[in-house]
Formats: sequence, structure tokens, C-alpha cells
Amino acid sequence: MTETAMRQQLGELARRFQRDGYRLYVVEETARRLYRRRETTEIRLWADADVIYLARALDDVNPCGEGRWSASAALGAIRLLLACDPLAAGARRRSAGSVLDSRRVAGQAWFTVHGLLYDPARDRYLDPLGCRDDIRRGVLRALASPGPRPAARLERLLSAAALVADEPLEPDPALLEELRAESVTLTRELLPAVRAGLAAVLTARRPMAGLELLGELGALERIIPELAALRGCPQDKEYHPEGDVWVHTLECFRRCRRLPLGLALGLLLHDIAKPATLVVEKTVSFPGHSPAGAAMAGRILRRLGFEPELVEEVQFYIRHHLLPKLVRDLPAVELAALARHPWFENLVRLYRADVQGSQGDMARYRSVLRRLAVYHPGLLHRRAAE
Repeated sequence: MTETAMRQQLGELARRFQRDGYRLYVVEETARRLYRRRETTEIRLWADADVIYLARALDDVNPCGEGRWSASAALGAIRLLLACDPLAAGARRRSAGSVLDSRRVAGQAWFTVHGLLYDPARDRYLDPLGCRDDIRRGVLRALASPGPRPAARLERLLSAAALVADEPLEPDPALLEELRAESVTLTRELLPAVRAGLAAVLTARRPMAGLELLGELGALERIIPELAALRGCPQDKEYHPEGDVWVHTLECFRRCRRLPLGLALGLLLHDIAKPATLVVEKTVSFPGHSPAGAAMAGRILRRLGFEPELVEEVQFYIRHHLLPKLVRDLPAVELAALARHPWFENLVRLYRADVQGSQGDMARYRSVLRRLAVYHPGLLHRRAAE
């Protein structure tokens, strides 16, 4: 659905609410994305209606926690996420009208960049708290407190990283201090928020920036403790002039945009077993780190509750990420089978990012692709278009 069509349909929905005595605003991240003209797959709304009215006005209204309701409308695959005004009572007469304090609604956002409201009935933005300047200047500042709940505090931390991964936003010192003070203790109840937060960072437009922030805050290593060993783990300077394994992992994301989640997780964990397989002799080497890394990644992702198929996909990438070695060692029949695999093209994308995150030998990359193109027609053409 185009942005224009989405705005039109949201306007029709808001005017319907308005005719019935209610107001409807687009809020938080959706309002920011509309203002910045970014695509969105989820529309966050705030209405001063009660849930009884929502159930009559929309389809498939279901609770999804924290006073929010998921619903569907004529907006294609875009998900609606509605929050009801807590002061709206189900028995209130609609004919009495309703007053929505826009300052109160905007003030419930965690960050000032989420303090902008969009009124689809009038196709205009409201800025009751003066937050628009922070959006324009690229400053990430705290607004509302997440409260004492561990889930909300973790979600705010991950949301900050996701915002930085999506836009060139600079967290201000006060917010950084607050986020550093957060203690991330994983429980089963927090795992959905962790998975959603990691996915938002890794699949964003600037994943390296989001990962750097999570690393700076110490949050990433509390979510995946195995990543801590990558810092300071040496590599052969001829092949990895960029630095240790953690620096290399970050550099692999530098040119990545909007990666599929499985590929992004594979890239994050592709060298996870290097510290455990490190051998320092005349040179630095990591014998067997691909199969060992696939096994480690499986344990990590299952612990975090990712779906088995996604875990299998990530393990495929890690197990096969040393493409030059596979091209050199595998018999033709096995290379042909690998090239027919449905995840093969993403594996090639991972290999490209791996090369770009190290010495950047693109001549070697193209040489490997030419060898593989024998078994995968069109591979060179598609990769050249990247």
C-alpha cells in the first residue's frame, strides 16, 4: 500500500471515529515514520474510545497487553495497534463527546522523537510538547519514564537501539546514563521483547550503529554472553587488519541495509566460536570454528526462544560461511547441491559482508563467485546488481 493510500484510509477511519464522538491519533514510532516518510508495517494509534466501541468499529480486535489492542481494518497487511484512553469508560454516552488531551498522549512516549502526533482526520501533525526539533536535529532524548516494570525498561533500551539503527540519532548524555543503569536479567517473560528488539536492530537501515549502542551499554553481552569473548580475540592481521573478532563482526554490518532476520543473525554469530577454537602458533587460526559456531549459535538462539526453522537457517549460514574453503575442498556434486539450496544466495550475501568487514579483497570474492556460478546460473548478474 502506498503512503498516500494509507493516509487516505487512516483519514476515513479517523473521521468515522470523529462522527461517533471520538478522536483517533497516530502516535509514537508510526507518527515519526510518517513524518520522515519511512515505510511502516505497523500503525500505532491512540483513541479516546472504549474497547466496546473498538470491537464494533474494527475487525479482529484482540488484547495484546499494556492496554493495547491489535485490530484489522482495510489497510492491507499493515497491522493496527490501538491504545484506548484509560479515562474512557465503556458505559459513557458517546453523545456527550470526548476530549483528548494531546499533551498527555504525547507525554506518554519514552522519547521526544515519539512525541509527535498525526491527526489523520485533518491530515496534520500536532506537536504539543515541542518535540519536532529533536526529530529534525537527530537528538534522542528521554520523555516519559518506563516505570518499574523490567519488561518496559528493557523494551525502552532496545527501542533506543532500534531507533539509532534506523536513523542517525544521537542519544543525549542523560539518556545514555539512564540506559547504562538498566540491568538486563533475562527471564522467560522478557524473551519476546528481546527477540523483537534484536530483530528491529539487526534488520534496520543502520544495524552497525544499533549494535554499537547495545555494546556500549553492555546490553548485548547480557543478552548473548558468548559475544563478550569476541572482544580482544586476536586475528591474523594480514586477513583482518580491522582488529579483533568483535570489531570484525561490527564491520561486517557497515554496508548492510534491511537484511532478512536469519541472515542478520547469521552475520552476528558467524564467528562466535573463534575464541573457543583459537590457535596461536606462527599465525593465528581457528580450526573448526564454522561447525563449532553453528552448534553454539543453535544453543544461543534456542535459549532466546527463536523458531526452530530460523535456528536451522542461521546454522546453515555459519556452517558454510567459509565459501573459499568449500569451493576448494568440496566435490562438484556437493557444490552443485549447495548452490541449489534455497538459502544459498543469502549465504553469498553473508560471504560478501564477511569480506567487506575484513581486508576487503573483492577480487577474491568475485573469483569465488565465478566458481560457484557454474552451479548457479545468474548468480554473477544478481550479485553485480547489489
